[in-house]
Amino acid sequence: MFKHQTNFRFHRLTAFVIKSFSQAVSFTYIDINVITKAVQWIIKQQETSGAFNEPGIVLHKEMQGGSVSSKRSLTAFVLIALLEARDINLVSKEVQKSVTESINKAVKFVANGAPASIANLYELAIAFYALSLAKHPIAGAILAELEKKAKVNGGEKYWTLPETEADKLQPWKTWRPPQTKVRAIDVEMTSYILLGYNLKDDTDNGIRIMKWLGRQRNPRGGFISTQDTVIAIQALSGLGEKIYVPNFQMSVNTVGDTWSQGKTFDVNNRNALVLQIEDIPNTVRSVSVNANGKGLCLMEVAVYFNVNNDLREPAFALTTTVLNDSTKGFRLRVCFSWLRGGQSTMGILEISLPSGMEADLDSVDTTNTGGQYKKVEKAFRQINLYFDAILSKQMCIEVDIRRVALVARHKPVWVKLREYYEPSNEVVKFYQSKALANATIIEVCGPNNCEEVKRR
Repeated sequence: MFKHQTNFRFHRLTAFVIKSFSQAVSFTYIDINVITKAVQWIIKQQETSGAFNEPGIVLHKEMQGGSVSSKRSLTAFVLIALLEARDINLVSKEVQKSVTESINKAVKFVANGAPASIANLYELAIAFYALSLAKHPIAGAILAELEKKAKVNGGEKYWTLPETEADKLQPWKTWRPPQTKVRAIDVEMTSYILLGYNLKDDTDNGIRIMKWLGRQRNPRGGFISTQDTVIAIQALSGLGEKIYVPNFQMSVNTVGDTWSQGKTFDVNNRNALVLQIEDIPNTVRSVSVNANGKGLCLMEVAVYFNVNNDLREPAFALTTTVLNDSTKGFRLRVCFSWLRGGQSTMGILEISLPSGMEADLDSVDTTNTGGQYKKVEKAFRQINLYFDAILSKQMCIEVDIRRVALVARHKPVWVKLREYYEPSNEVVKFYQSKALANATIIEVCGPNNCEEVKRR
């Protein structure tokens, strides 16, 4: 099994590894014994009802423990992993019988009373794909419910959580779609439904979903979080296999209002998998695109900009205080809390370091973190502290930051707190050593150093 360093065993993490190995086996060597042991462990944790319930720390809010609703989401996720592993013979023959029995029990639990008994849209989406993969007849009834809740707009099709439910996760403050990106959970839900459509060979609906998902990607090819990116890429790849045209030739021409020469992209069988990029001049304010030929390709125009304030109500409170400030170093206190009721999932506190400064990891004080602190690691010009959760009650850490190089006139540097598995929930604050910000190079050097600087 795969576990946390505190010895919590994670059903979801183990299932995720099984799923990932199932997808990777076509491209690299995977030891079948490793997968078999993981599968054996996870099916031993199954309840007599067929459900799986997470005993460890919750990493994904839609699978938070306790209710039958949450058990159904987690059970569907594990069921998908077991089905995908079984379908490509990634478990040894010795355990295939017990795997089949476990799958049948999980299918019965997920399908029980569906769709009427399913509590929310996320559960409908993941249950639809899981039961479609299992070829269960109730998947059709679940799809009918999903169709009632679908949003269709301009040739696109997608699903989003109701505003009242979504606002508890990621409330918008000022801007709303389409001016800003959707939530990760919406991308994940819609991707599960696309996976189900792929199994039905329904490319008409698949292309409508693809158009919407394509607009939600960030310029680097991912989406919002790890979870939605993994599922979305799997769904889009599956659709791509079904709509692939063996012989195609396309020419895509782009021009801008102040960019008359433009750029022409040629896409064909030989370069279809090659990413083509062109930097548009900063003066361009509008771009026209014209495509001709035969085939299907995706063109994206990425625009980067800054805003003065965060677009959403903050998920965290965060303050920084510089203590014992001097030109030789200082002690930094960071206090923080979760603002949306209950507690967050796994959190990471990133503290960037001023130029010429180094954090003393032995000095880190985490006694005021409610037992949630797990570890600290050093990265390039920053340190990262990990927490099982960020509590609604204020938590504080302190660390000594000492000078290791002669640098004066320090500028403010940032501290960032975010949910590890929901990175859009983040807050950023800055801190600054006033002593070092106001110090001259001679004051930093001291009376007996930097003679060359003094002579200048």
